[in-house]
Amino acid sequence: MRKAYKNCVIYTGGEVLTNTAVVTRDDKIEILLPDSEIPKDTEIIDLRGRILAPAFIDLQINGGGGVLFNAEPSLNALRIIAKAHEKFGVLSFCPTIVSADSETIQKGIGAIKNAKKENLGIIGAHIEGPFIDVEKSGIHDKSVIRKASDDELKRIISEAEGCVTYMTVSPNSVSGEQIELLTKAGIRVFIGHSNASCEQAVEAFAGGVSGITHLFNAMSGFRSREPGVVGAAFLRDDIYAGIIADGFHVDYNAIIIAKKIKKDKLFLVSDAVSPVGACFDEPNEVFKIGNSEIICEGGKCVNADGVLAGAALDMATAVRNCVNHCKIPLDEALRMAALYPAKAIGLEKLGAVKAGFFADFAVLNGQLYVEAIVRRGEHIIIN
Repeated sequence: MRKAYKNCVIYTGGEVLTNTAVVTRDDKIEILLPDSEIPKDTEIIDLRGRILAPAFIDLQINGGGGVLFNAEPSLNALRIIAKAHEKFGVLSFCPTIVSADSETIQKGIGAIKNAKKENLGIIGAHIEGPFIDVEKSGIHDKSVIRKASDDELKRIISEAEGCVTYMTVSPNSVSGEQIELLTKAGIRVFIGHSNASCEQAVEAFAGGVSGITHLFNAMSGFRSREPGVVGAAFLRDDIYAGIIADGFHVDYNAIIIAKKIKKDKLFLVSDAVSPVGACFDEPNEVFKIGNSEIICEGGKCVNADGVLAGAALDMATAVRNCVNHCKIPLDEALRMAALYPAKAIGLEKLGAVKAGFFADFAVLNGQLYVEAIVRRGEHIIIN
């Protein structure tokens, strides 16, 4: 079925187009052409001046819709989480398995394998820990944090069957040989929750590490005599870095600085937990991460000691925050939510509005709230 989306401002990921229609056939983009040249026998969808952008890609989602994936590593949980985040324009994502025992990791991978058979937009697992540093564990359960063994990594690789996209580790807890083992198996490796030195991080980059998980948070910071993991990330132009733009995890000025340095290698992640999509007006509630009681109030999630525990952030809000608080141009903020995360993990046919790409779009109003989505060519009204 051929459809044409017209009367909109199109952010392709490369340019901004007006008086142009996006023509789709089935689940792919067929062509972009002037409104006046739309082929006959095409279903016309008038977007009435709205913004049409590539659907958002979130590489770090812990939960949503009242569900936390670690607590319920199941196919049903992933269905709920996917539905919660599509309301905010996210049509592709990595469910995150935070530091856990081997059984929970195995269950999470199994659920993701089953979910990939459905059209939920699941890319693959993000395994965040347990091979991290206790000193930078944040809300992660310290009792399960451990150094990686070859046997456990080989078991994860064997179980993954292509369903683990990337792992967050610390160079203190995995060896260079183990990083090579993971990357050869097609699993990308990011540094996070790490107290590593700048020198250690640079060495890990040379050994195959390709990214940083939630830049600035839960890692050795930039200091004059020890630049830490943050400094190492700033040294390398080719290293990608996710960032949580909620105003709590990272000061907006720090995002501005990071953007100046990392340029097109800085991308947005939500680090979303269960309240996202569960209550749209004000996601305030009490929930648990492991044995820790988490209070989420005013969009900020913390435990009793004030330690941040994920984020009550959705991707559309992250984009608005970049535009409104960091003065990042809209076209660039949209790239940070789609094109750059796609490139960070080597996704093809996603992250841009381009002929041959999948017809996955977010339709936003002038205030940058998502009003509709297009999932593989199917137009769905959200608000």
